[in-house]
Amino acid sequence: MIVDKVAHHDRSAGYNTPVGYIEEDSVQALEQIVSEQLGVGRVARWYWYTQDGGMHVLAPAIYVAYKQAFSRHPQPYSEWFVQAVNHGQLTGPPLQSAIRKFFFFLRRA
Repeated sequence: MIVDKVAHHDRSAGYNTPVGYIEEDSVQALEQIVSEQLGVGRVARWYWYTQDGGMHVLAPAIYVAYKQAFSRHPQPYSEWFVQAVNHGQLTGPPLQSAIRKFFFFLRRA
């Protein structure tokens, strides 16, 4: 899924490698979490649905999963991310399910 998003998007938006895409979506997810804690968070669902042609589907999966994990057991993002990938939370069917759930209400509108 990630490779597909990188391979089939408007290249002028940037994020033209899987590493760049993962880095950008990580930053966007963390930015949303911090912004919410400061009381200035945007409507993330709509933002990620429309930004750069909707290519940033990894950001909401990271946002939801890390926010939940951090509330239960605070740990640095880098440690959590490695564990999430190793345990399959951010790959394959679990990733696809998280993305579908996050955008569910927008697709019905």
